[in-house]
Parts: sequence; C-alpha cells; structure tokens
Amino acid sequence: MEEVEYQRRDAFPTHMFMFANVDLAIRLKKYISKDKVKGIESGVATEVKKNLDESDFDFLKREDEVIKESVQYFSDSIQIALNDIFQEKVAYKIAFPDSWYHICRKNSSHETHQHSNCSWCGVFYVTSGDADSGGQTVFLSPIGSNFKDEGSPLSNSGIVKVTPEQGTLILFPSYLQHYQSLYTGNSNRITLGFNSIIMERIQS
Repeated sequence: MEEVEYQRRDAFPTHMFMFANVDLAIRLKKYISKDKVKGIESGVATEVKKNLDESDFDFLKREDEVIKESVQYFSDSIQIALNDIFQEKVAYKIAFPDSWYHICRKNSSHETHQHSNCSWCGVFYVTSGDADSGGQTVFLSPIGSNFKDEGSPLSNSGIVKVTPEQGTLILFPSYLQHYQSLYTGNSNRITLGFNSIIMERIQS
C-alpha cells in the first residue's frame, strides 16, 4: 500500500478512573453506623431507588474530621485524574454541591440515571457487602450503536460493570448513565456518592 499522509483525531473519549483507600472506608463505615438514616431522606428520585436508605445530600459538608479527610481525598483524586487527562500539573478548586450515602439492603437496586449540574461524579464503596450477590455499578456507553463488525472500535456489550470492593473509588463524567444492579446479599452494603464542580484552575 502506498504511504499516505493523514491525521488522527479521537472524538468523544470517555475517561473513568479508579482509586483505592480501604483505611478511609473503614473509618467512614464506623462513622456512618452511628447515623440513624431511614428511607430516602434526600427526597430525590425516590421512585428509582428500591430497598435502600439514603442520607440527605449534604453529607460532605459536615464538619467532622473523617468527613474533611474524605473531601480532601476525593479532591486529590479528581486532581490526579484531571492532570492525567490534560497532561499537566496544576491544582484545582473543587466544590461538592451534592453528596450522600446509601445503605443497600437485600434486594436493593437503583434504576438507570445520570447526574446533572456537575462535571465529575464519584462512587466510593464504604463496604462491599456479601460476595457474589450482584449489586454492581453498571455504566452504559454514551455512544448509541446497534451494529458491530470486525472494524468496530466499540466494545461488544456497550456496558462497563464494576463489582464493589471496600475502599474503591470510581470517578466518572456526569453524562454517563449508570445503575446499581440488584443486590441480593444479606449483609447491608454502604456506598457514598458525590457530584463535583471544578471551580478554578490554580497555577503553581
């Protein structure tokens, strides 16, 4: 084949990042176990949440030390992710307008949804619950396609499944639709979620 000059331009990439901090998860579990949350206290989208309890949406605004450490850890993780994407080393001022936790009971689920009014979202597994009991976080491809051949760059399934492991943090862009599959374990599972806004780039 004759050599041809060309340019490659990748469009619409979707970045996801995973971090791990088991120590923080253990301390958050102890902290959350003292709360007496019951039902969907946030009052948000109650119809898509089954057999789970949800705190209000101001969880990361509390003044307790473990919450402040959590905010710092999540902020640091987002900064690492952004620096990786943009191939730079700068700091960011990050806000968390919404944050909450779920206590997922036996046969809990959270139907397909996406988050609004933010750029990056996070799911942090405080506890993983019973093994082999479902409850994965499932992300749907943002690119609609119903055809695949040997030249298709998309995956076969069009989904990404993440099995909960204590201390795992998932960061993902807010436009990704996702859901929690049915969790059938007998032990309660605790997950922490947040929305974030990148307020400012801080040059060093």
